[in-house]
Amino acid sequence: MSKILEIPLEICWEPQAACDCNFDDLYERVTENNVKFISVAELNSIDNPSQVIYINKMKHKNYFYETYLKDKVEQKDFDQEYVRFMRQLKVKPHLLLKINEFTQNFMPHDDILGVHIRRTDHVNYIRSNYPESVFSSDAKFISAIGKEIFKGYSKIFLATDNQLTKDMIFQNFPDLVISYCQDFNDNYQQKIDKNNQRHTTVEDALIDLYLLSKCKKIIGSYGSSFSEYAALLGKIPLIYP
Repeated sequence: MSKILEIPLEICWEPQAACDCNFDDLYERVTENNVKFISVAELNSIDNPSQVIYINKMKHKNYFYETYLKDKVEQKDFDQEYVRFMRQLKVKPHLLLKINEFTQNFMPHDDILGVHIRRTDHVNYIRSNYPESVFSSDAKFISAIGKEIFKGYSKIFLATDNQLTKDMIFQNFPDLVISYCQDFNDNYQQKIDKNNQRHTTVEDALIDLYLLSKCKKIIGSYGSSFSEYAALLGKIPLIYP
């Protein structure tokens, strides 16, 4: 959006309970012109706030186009620039090493079916903002996976933020499922009990994201930007159960 409007992009990453890390823990700094990272203190001390477009809530990419760019650029040109910017983000070397090692050891072939099942706080979000008919239930996932497996996939790569969901998929598709995250941390379990947040670390979630992108196809969770971003990174089809 900043490139199309020809204005600087200033990014302020503020750790929260659901994402308790910094951008620098996950990604290399963006080196493009007009892109700058600022602290919370710098954000609060901007001289002319009336000249700033504040985006402080999670928004779908189409929000930016519809709100600010619809009269200035074609949708396809915006989509192309969005994809270019997102794909040029580089994960930290230690995370890239884990991604590559897992891929070489457990995903050596290109016939892996990716499955992303988002639970925890996402369940309430979907049910509060969308019709119940679009909710990606366990039964829908099992049915969709069963149909896709018959198309010749050798393995299922599962990414989920919930231990019960992981157990359910492993039980229904024994010997077919592989999953990166083996440890659902007790501290995160306590968070889920109190705040309905993720069971897994942010680093594990990021690794899951990039492993999903290496699959041939993704069955994703409706309304999840995680599913969408993984498909975008890998240039692969995304379907919903």
